[in-house]
Amino acid sequence: MARADDVGERRIELLTATPEQKIVFNGAAEKEGISLGQLIRRVMENHIHGDVEINPAVEHLEKRIAELEMDKEKLQAALSQKKRANENVNEELREVRARLLGDLGGSERARIALEVMDLIQTAGTISRPELISAIQLKKDMPNIAKLLKDVEYRLLVDGKIQLLSGGDIQWIG
Repeated sequence: MARADDVGERRIELLTATPEQKIVFNGAAEKEGISLGQLIRRVMENHIHGDVEINPAVEHLEKRIAELEMDKEKLQAALSQKKRANENVNEELREVRARLLGDLGGSERARIALEVMDLIQTAGTISRPELISAIQLKKDMPNIAKLLKDVEYRLLVDGKIQLLSGGDIQWIG
């Protein structure tokens, strides 16, 4: 039993947050059949020494958090894998586009430009569909229209051709 003379050295005062909380604490002590001081000492000892009873709701939430963290890691791994696959597909797509739509070599462009110029000069006046069908190239070549527009623009700027109102091209030399 504690001596009366050292009670002051051992006293800790507890101020509850609300009067209702004080009632709850006193009710918990009564339920256990002990004084409020004994209840507080037991809770503090258990807390300090790690013998704290785990609330089932808290335990359930901690388990759910762990599950969600594992799910998150799995999803991040799957996302990372899909990002890498997407990057690979995009790289392949860029390579295919470069092959199909990329610039032709300089000599090929020059050959086509000369052929177009010769066809227009020989015909005098020619429509674009006639020009495309007369060129010795694959008609389905994806960049042929752009190439022909570039050649047509260059000849127009150089004063070699003029565009007629119906869309036909006329050689003016």
